[in-house]
Amino acid sequence: MKKMLLCTFALSCAALFAQEYKIDFAAKSRWNAIRNHGNRLVLQNGVLNKKNVTIATLVKEQKSGVDTAFALISKKFSVKGKKSIEISGELLIPAKQNVGGSGGSFQNAVHFFDAKGKGLKPAFTPFKVPTGTGSFMPFKATVAVPAGAVEATIQIGYDYPNILKGQTFAISKLVWFVK
Repeated sequence: MKKMLLCTFALSCAALFAQEYKIDFAAKSRWNAIRNHGNRLVLQNGVLNKKNVTIATLVKEQKSGVDTAFALISKKFSVKGKKSIEISGELLIPAKQNVGGSGGSFQNAVHFFDAKGKGLKPAFTPFKVPTGTGSFMPFKATVAVPAGAVEATIQIGYDYPNILKGQTFAISKLVWFVK
């Protein structure tokens, strides 16, 4: 009984010291920055399957093929004196697609900054999401906070394979706890 009470107390204390952040998907302005390679995608806020979402769909094809990539970037948040960031969310990724990135530019990642606002090296700490199913699916990831980090941003990115005509990427939930 004592062990159970101590475990419950420890979990409660841990929750008290974790800072929760999230993207408000009901708000018009959800992201601090949006990068859209070649402006070949429409990135818009909307409703899909009764969920408030940010959606990416193809709008501009090239004669030689399509090269699409984007990144949705959160506002900076404090990580000073913290050890980890637990990230969770809900994504719709086209079926059988593994979302990748090219050296950090458009991948799912955390970007850490020092006390002067300068990005730490490596520039991005990536995290993985599951292979797409064509339906909304949850994901969870944990990223360690490196020494010297004071602030960070969360980036949801998609670089390859390309989003093609008739395919949709959407995100309906993004929450993170800094511990």
